Amino acid sequence: MKSKRHTHSSQNARYVVCTRQLPPNAFHRLNEDRFVASPEFAFIALARQLDLIDLVLLGCELTGTYVTSDADERGFVQCEPLATVASLARMASNCTGFGGIKRALAASRHVVENAASPMGSCVALLLTMPRHLGGYGLPKPRLNYKLELSREQCIPLKRKSITVDMMWPSAKMAIEYESTAWHHGDEKFVQDSIRRNDIRSLGYDVTTITRNEYKSIAAMDRIAANVAAKVGHRLRFERINRNAQSELRRAMG
Repeated sequence: MKSKRHTHSSQNARYVVCTRQLPPNAFHRLNEDRFVASPEFAFIALARQLDLIDLVLLGCELTGTYVTSDADERGFVQCEPLATVASLARMASNCTGFGGIKRALAASRHVVENAASPMGSCVALLLTMPRHLGGYGLPKPRLNYKLELSREQCIPLKRKSITVDMMWPSAKMAIEYESTAWHHGDEKFVQDSIRRNDIRSLGYDVTTITRNEYKSIAAMDRIAANVAAKVGHRLRFERINRNAQSELRRAMG
């Protein structure tokens, strides 16, 4: 909008006048006279309203395979990713002069993409966020990593690949989530147990995280220490900002 006289009042919408040149792909056309902000530009636009942690969580959702929803008892439904970490950073670099750019760039560096659930995002962020922001500062893992099997491995395991919740491939370290909030029924429990055993049979170290463990500082300290040892990362607990960690946990839920 070029000026305030081009705006229209509404109780359900907030109008902003933009006098700057919009970057490429900031909006997508829905029909002849309607446009919608691209996920990347929406991320930039919301950077002025959200604090850093909420913006990182939004980035994880935009780059993940889930969207939060009250319609599902799990609190989310599956979808295709709307963006990537690279596309978020690229949009931010093209929005020079826009408000919130510094926060948007900082947030994009912390986003861990390809999470399949809010739980996946929260665990990944707690492990990888910088220590001064309350995380353990571990290297970023690959989420929902597809482990391709060789022909010899396919025969006994009766599958061509295994999708791992969280993986540090070079260290052969994996994390799997275990929670009745997301897994329903004995069949799903058995399938997950078989998958974990199959991953271990391939020589990978597998750690399981339950919701109770995620909520326990002592349990997450032990898990973080185990991951750090496996990936060759020196973890110094005395440098973790525990007050910031409390805020991080509160923000993520």
